[in-house]
Formats: sequence, C-alpha cells, structure tokens
Amino acid sequence: MVHWRMESVPHDALSQCAYALIDALHSADIRKVWFASDYPYALRGPRLAATRKSSTFKDFGNRHTEAVDILLEAFDGGGDLQGFEILELAERLEGSDHLMADSGVLGILDKVIGIKASFFLSAAPGCGRKSSFTRQIIDGRIGEFDEVKDHHRLRNVVDYFG
Repeated sequence: MVHWRMESVPHDALSQCAYALIDALHSADIRKVWFASDYPYALRGPRLAATRKSSTFKDFGNRHTEAVDILLEAFDGGGDLQGFEILELAERLEGSDHLMADSGVLGILDKVIGIKASFFLSAAPGCGRKSSFTRQIIDGRIGEFDEVKDHHRLRNVVDYFG
C-alpha cells in the first residue's frame, strides 16, 4: 500500500516526489499497489467538482494533478511500472455512492488495508507529512508484525519514498 499525503507538499516538489514513488515501487517490485491519498479525486475518471472525494484539500492545484498523472503514466504501456496494477478505494467502491460519501468509512477501510498489506510505503518529509492516519497504520503494522509468525506475508513495517 502507498499512502501519500500530498496537501502540504510544496507544489514545485510534487513531480519529483511522483518520480521517487515510481522508483520506490519499481525497486520493491510491488506488482499490485493500493493507493491511498488525500488527492481529492479518483485516480481514473472525471476530475469534476461534483466527483471530489475530499472537501478538506484546500491548497489543491494543477501540480497535484500533474504528479498523479506522472504516477499513472508509469503504470501504462511502456511506463516504468508496466505490468504493475494500481488500485484505490474509489475505484473499488464504484456504484456505492452511500459509502463514497462517508469519509469516515473510506478512512477506516484504507487503514485496515494499510495495516494488513504485505508492504507499506509512505511519503518522506518533503514529499508528504506524517499524519495521525499514517502513524496509526504504522502502529497497527508493528502489532501485526509482532503477531505474525510468517514474516514473508508482511515484508516491512514502513518504507519511505522521496
């Protein structure tokens, strides 16, 4: 799972952070990537005000969209992550408008997925900020790591990109 808190990142750093994320995913050979972010729109689909999944992202601009587009292009044919798959909750809950409207439900689901994921990657300072959400996932993964006898299922507690 990737957790990228983009809101507080300096706009001129976003594209380099996207490239750093691509490099980290390629190095870790994570073939299925669950993407959780404060990016206010679904990764694929219309980017219209009516489709915003976050109303708290106040300093949103074109550079955020450019960074997400850089990431998505890496997954497309010919990109560095060709053959990898990127998934997100908005895409998986398509048609479940009542769930999509509840940011609390979305946060809980992303958190559970983050705790149980085989690999967790979060933004380093300069590319994102550690939030209480990130800390809760890390704490949950530490608990999982301590409980799991088969450490091949959980490859790490947390790695950082950027």
